[in-house]
Amino acid sequence: MTTRKTKQLILSLVFGLLYISLSIVYFHPFSHNFEHTIFMPGGDPESFIWFIYWWPYAILHGLNPFITHSVWSPSGDNLTWATSIPTLSLITAPLTIIFGPIFSWNLLSLLAAPLNAFCAFLLLRYLYKNNAAAFIAGYIFGFSSYVMGQLLGHLNLDFVCLIPLAVLIFIMSVRNEINRYYFITIMAIIIFLEAGISTEVLATATLFGFISIIIFLFFEKDLQKEIRYSSIFLVASYLVASILLSPFLYFLIEGFSGVPKVVNSPVIFSSDLLNYIVPTPITRIDGGVFSSISSLFTGNYAEEGAYLGIPLLLVTAFSLRDYIAESRKTGLALVVIFITVVVFSFGPYLHVNGVITNIPMPWTFFAHIPLIREALPTRFTNYASLIVAIIIGFWLSRRESINKKYIATLSSLLFIVPNTSMYNWGSQHVPRIFTEHKLLTGDNVIVLPFGNTGPSMFWQMESGMKFNMVGGYVGFTPLPFRNLQVTSELFSGVPGKSFSDSFKAYCAEFDVKYVVICPGTPNQLSKAVKDEGWDADKYGQCTEYQVPHHMK
Repeated sequence: MTTRKTKQLILSLVFGLLYISLSIVYFHPFSHNFEHTIFMPGGDPESFIWFIYWWPYAILHGLNPFITHSVWSPSGDNLTWATSIPTLSLITAPLTIIFGPIFSWNLLSLLAAPLNAFCAFLLLRYLYKNNAAAFIAGYIFGFSSYVMGQLLGHLNLDFVCLIPLAVLIFIMSVRNEINRYYFITIMAIIIFLEAGISTEVLATATLFGFISIIIFLFFEKDLQKEIRYSSIFLVASYLVASILLSPFLYFLIEGFSGVPKVVNSPVIFSSDLLNYIVPTPITRIDGGVFSSISSLFTGNYAEEGAYLGIPLLLVTAFSLRDYIAESRKTGLALVVIFITVVVFSFGPYLHVNGVITNIPMPWTFFAHIPLIREALPTRFTNYASLIVAIIIGFWLSRRESINKKYIATLSSLLFIVPNTSMYNWGSQHVPRIFTEHKLLTGDNVIVLPFGNTGPSMFWQMESGMKFNMVGGYVGFTPLPFRNLQVTSELFSGVPGKSFSDSFKAYCAEFDVKYVVICPGTPNQLSKAVKDEGWDADKYGQCTEYQVPHHMK
């Protein structure tokens, strides 16, 4: 290795550590027990902890990891249609086995933003040959409002480091700086890994890449031949990745018929026009000042990640002016791509100040296309932040008025610093019925609170998966449970008039042996189960009811 390459490697490690240091400053991980205290405890994170545990557990026990019967037993659930993160679970499997899944969850969550930023740094340094410019612009992507929002509990969506790497490899191919076979291999690996992190991000990244290629083919006439060849190699990468993903794709196709037509509404989860300039509470500058506006945005804080802020948008505008002046074709192409992804983020209908207008947007077309229709439009803000990073990285790499540029950019970044009070650490109590008794072992059990209304997934994992759960929270409710009224009543905690008969039929159909009621179960539901008059035993704060044999 040459001295220059060694120096570059050391600098890369230094900048990577600086990004990690920012994550440490923001989230204070060393103040907590990494093996037992959960970053952002709650429904989604605890499901991801279950997924982190599941993949190595299934493989070590000779189970099919794509189909689990541990939840929604006895029929089970197809995890290719869940956010089951096999890539991240298997990468951290040694750590999970040694330190536990909570440790792996915490580590992955706290490394997500630094890795996103670092991969963007690698792309930008390659483009502009300027470490400082790449570092600052990399932060814009890695610690964007989108990422900070998804850090509230969506590991599959905040871990987007592979996107800038894919862009980097494609540009290297266009410039003939990478062997075609290396390109196909590396890109196939990226596609393979991303499929195991988020099929939604893979789908939107594919659409983003396709549109970007079309736009650059239009503007960069001199590079059309190179772009076309690289696009052909990219298709080859997808074919190779498809072969590697064949087991995953087999179960994905097999489970397609059980997917509901709408999982989450694209109308609700679309970016508000004002969100690009108005922060939500995930940004420190908000401080409640803008809550009268941001509280009107549809969706939730995790999905309101469009915010860039007026200062950063102004810096982007000045950067674009200089970009277009120096490289008109590339600059204009980036403008069109940025506008495209912003418009996509608006969803089927334009949202303004929380009002869903009747103004149709281009996403109405994609809302009817299988697979891509499941993507939530607001998540295209991720690509908007990448384009902003690319544009500002160029600006900072040029030496004219360099001090003013850095001051302006760093000042604008203050407006997107996350509100760290939105992020918390906590532990989850595990009732001793799940860990200290042989009861439940190998049986089908209904645990209340039900599904995502309580930590039943976490309790099952802490038990060592010793029982099968008739219920769970791995995404949408699978068939046949989804069509049963009693399932809705268990989720809501409000039993209907015919609950008794329906519940007994439910227990009989799914071979339920025990119903375990723990703290947090709605009183109405607890009373309805108690009124069945089944044999009951108390274990700490939980009550176990045994389903009569004649019902099974």
